[in-house]
Amino acid sequence: MSDPLVYRNFTQAQLNDAYNQATLVPDISDHQARQADETAKAREILPCRLGVPYGPKDAEYIDVYGEADGSRPAMIYTHGGAWRAGTADGAGSGAPAFVAKGCVYVVVNFSLAPDISLDEMLRQCRAATAYVYENAGELGIDPDRIFVSGHSSGGHLSAMVAGADWTGEFGLPSNLIKGLTSISGLYDLEPVRHSSRNEYLFLDEAAADRLSPMSVLDRMPPAVVTGWGGKELDEFQRQSTEFTAVLKASGRTVADNFFAGDNHFQMANRLHETGSPIFTATCEMMGLV
Repeated sequence: MSDPLVYRNFTQAQLNDAYNQATLVPDISDHQARQADETAKAREILPCRLGVPYGPKDAEYIDVYGEADGSRPAMIYTHGGAWRAGTADGAGSGAPAFVAKGCVYVVVNFSLAPDISLDEMLRQCRAATAYVYENAGELGIDPDRIFVSGHSSGGHLSAMVAGADWTGEFGLPSNLIKGLTSISGLYDLEPVRHSSRNEYLFLDEAAADRLSPMSVLDRMPPAVVTGWGGKELDEFQRQSTEFTAVLKASGRTVADNFFAGDNHFQMANRLHETGSPIFTATCEMMGLV
């Protein structure tokens, strides 16, 4: 007897593999070491304020890179790590490229699963963004030029930050976020909750729906940049393709970027790689041309 299907045409084992990057890239230690090394170098060469608290918890802080004179846009970056790994200490590699273009680069640190729920993780990321807006004067940032970005699970979180009800939840302008760059993200958590990832995310049907960017499309900013690789897992490619398609159909300005030869972790570098079409499109979206 064949194994039962748990989602679309996937058995449980197949779905688990479809959302497990280790099936294609078993060892990511080189990628992690490079990110940490590049972050350390960014801290050496750039003016920065590290560990700026946006909340009372130890994990609730931002790192701010770049000169801040009050006129510069902010790029708020959310790191990946399957919602359960990573810190700001390994997520500042994009700072030199963006700062060189005249941007203030903000890296968000937050608590991780399974210690907190995904709802709470998202609340922290949104609170960090609200803090940047509300303290723009002190941080030297133009509050009318705030953008968000992220890779992998950070791509999911940044999309959900972009899709926040800023007025209803924070009493802030509904158009607080002017643009989003999401790389290799997940935009529909329904299959994720059926996969082995739910062993630490604990999503039910209602949570998967409210925490999916596909469910808050009407609140997405007017400009979006997406990117994904041809050597990523098929489900990650499908989700990026479908998210991009519905955004285009909604009339938003969308710059989509497909890298046929890149795996999931190589895509992380495309956001801040000088000459990369993702970096170029993001800079154009931010007015950094």
